[in-house]
Amino acid sequence: MEKSSPMTKTPNKKSKLIIGAGYIRESTTDQDKGYSPANQERQIKDYADHHGIDVKFWYKDLITGTSVVKRDDFNQMITDAEQGKFEIILIFHTSRFARNVQEARKYKTLLREKIGIDVVSITQNFGDWQNPSAFLNEGVNELFDEHYSRQLSFWVRGGLAEKRLQGYQHGNPPF
Repeated sequence: MEKSSPMTKTPNKKSKLIIGAGYIRESTTDQDKGYSPANQERQIKDYADHHGIDVKFWYKDLITGTSVVKRDDFNQMITDAEQGKFEIILIFHTSRFARNVQEARKYKTLLREKIGIDVVSITQNFGDWQNPSAFLNEGVNELFDEHYSRQLSFWVRGGLAEKRLQGYQHGNPPF
C-alpha cells in the first residue's frame, strides 16, 4: 500500500495544518540568481500559506559546495525528520536541496519512502513524487543541477589557470 504524501491532501479551512520545515541554502555564486536567503524564505512562507502548511522549523546553510557533509543545518533537518518533528520539507529549488544526483536521491528516498516526509520544490511543480512522470521530471532537474555545478567549477578552474599563466596572484598576499 502506497503512503500518501502530505501534498496529496487538499487542506481546507477546517482541516489540520500540515507541520512543515523550510530549508534554505545559499552559495555565493548564486546570490544574483534570486537564491538569496531572504527571497527563499519569503517565497517558502507564501507557498506554505497558500497550501495549508505551518512552517515551524527552519534550516539554513550559507555554504558553497555540492556535498551535504559540511551542511550542519541540513544534517540537523534529517535528524529532526527522523524524529518526526514535521510532515513536509519545502525548498525553493532542487538545487538548494542538493546539486549531486546521488545525494538528492539518497536523502529524498530516506525522507519520502522510509520516513514518510515529502520534499517539495516550491518553484518547480513536479506533482506527486510517486507518479512516474513526476519522478522523471524531478530526476532530470537534479541532473541539470549537478551538470550546472560541474560546469561552473570547470569554468572557474579554467579562469584561475589562465590568470596564473598570465602571472596574476590568486587570493590575498601572504603576511
